[in-house]
Amino acid sequence: MEYDNTNQGVLYRNRRKEKDSHPTHTGRATVFGGEFWLAAWPHRDDGKNLSVAMTNKADRGETYDFVLHYKGVNGTKPHYTGELNGEKIACWINEMKRDTEKLRKGDKYLSLRFTTPNQGGGGQGQEEAVVNDDIPF
Repeated sequence: MEYDNTNQGVLYRNRRKEKDSHPTHTGRATVFGGEFWLAAWPHRDDGKNLSVAMTNKADRGETYDFVLHYKGVNGTKPHYTGELNGEKIACWINEMKRDTEKLRKGDKYLSLRFTTPNQGGGGQGQEEAVVNDDIPF
């Protein structure tokens, strides 16, 4: 059975960042019936929140901007939350369980789940990660 990643996304630390203007985190999401690139920077407030730009892979003119608000690491509750066009965004910090082509075991990433208000969205099965820096992944 193929994995269904509808209404989900992921952000990783940008290892190719060369300039201050480059995003600190990049990734992808499948939402609104399409595939999107994600780029994130520390939000101008306290540095723990993230400003995210989401660009449609097929139509680069279709873009969305939103803020992910850091809530802290608290069991299965989302570590970050946000909202985009009435869709709730819940995010959890996770750790890689094994090495991959681009990531190493122990690297942290942020998994995103987009839900409409009536879908709910718990974090059951999500794992806690230790947070030690300003942007906790």
